[in-house]
Amino acid sequence: MLESDLYKLFLSVLKFRKAIEKTDKSLLPISFQEFPKGSSRNTSWILAKYLQENGFGEFEYVCGNRGLHSHSWLQQDNLIIDITADQFEDQKNKTIVVPNSEWHKMFNGKVQQIATMDYFDQNTQTTLLNAYKVIVENIK
Repeated sequence: MLESDLYKLFLSVLKFRKAIEKTDKSLLPISFQEFPKGSSRNTSWILAKYLQENGFGEFEYVCGNRGLHSHSWLQQDNLIIDITADQFEDQKNKTIVVPNSEWHKMFNGKVQQIATMDYFDQNTQTTLLNAYKVIVENIK
């Protein structure tokens, strides 16, 4: 990925994170009530939708564990995209868009599948799509 494309990707990811922070949490599923804490799974799915709709292609959904804690993020080749890592005390970055992250390696993450909501049942898809719509309304 060209440096200019990486910068555009970072700006898009940052906008999405800020939009979640601005969104009234009562309009979002329970997993977002203490964002970013406990929301990496659902955040990854809806962020992937946003990035794909904005021309950045498909991403893989990655999930791993470190001790008792699980964590999820997006990946495209070796590029890691994560907007919930700051839920952990040893990670202060709110928006991560980097190739090869040593911090993420501690979770021994495994690619689960392409990050698309098509894998979910209709109820889950509807819930996530409604959250997505509310969040995207806060992007300016």
